[in-house]
Amino acid sequence: AGSQLRVCFLDGSRESQKKVADIANNWSLYGNISFDFGYSLEGFPRVCHLSERNEIRVSLRPTPPRNATFIGRSALSRGQDEPTMWLYNHQERTVLHEFGHALGLSHVFFHPESCVQDIDFAAAVEYFGSRYGWSETHVRLNLRILPGDAEGYSMLGFDPTSIMQFKLPDEIFDSPEDNCTKNVDSLSLQDKLAIFRMYPI
Repeated sequence: AGSQLRVCFLDGSRESQKKVADIANNWSLYGNISFDFGYSLEGFPRVCHLSERNEIRVSLRPTPPRNATFIGRSALSRGQDEPTMWLYNHQERTVLHEFGHALGLSHVFFHPESCVQDIDFAAAVEYFGSRYGWSETHVRLNLRILPGDAEGYSMLGFDPTSIMQFKLPDEIFDSPEDNCTKNVDSLSLQDKLAIFRMYPI
């Protein structure tokens, strides 16, 4: 049977909710974990109610617009009236990426072998601060290298094809040629192996 995570939607159209749920279910093909979307007879996923406990609560109309998710169990400390995931972009790669975070996966460029070590952090602080209001602490938290024994992602080696990344701007690297990040549209083999290892069948 495996583990299940209950998911509900705080807002968004019924069609958008169904689209997101159907995409997210792809993760369940590769590990002993599934999302319980509470589909209605009409085929639409569950809407959030305070009387029900849901581990993942999705906002499809976040203000300000953003794509973000509490990673793994960190979502459990949030109140039932608060979102644990914000999805402004409903594209497949974004949905897979954010639900990967919900399952406990961190950004692949946290890996010690990634190109993040070649980032010019002064440039990164200026870039993300001026555009998104990030503090220096927030920048370093989001672009840090994790130690080799860290939990939160699979230490199978750096995977440049992982869905758990997004294209970082060339401007924040010492040289644009150092930028190994990119936008990916589907789960890589290593993404699938990572979920299998985290949730073995």
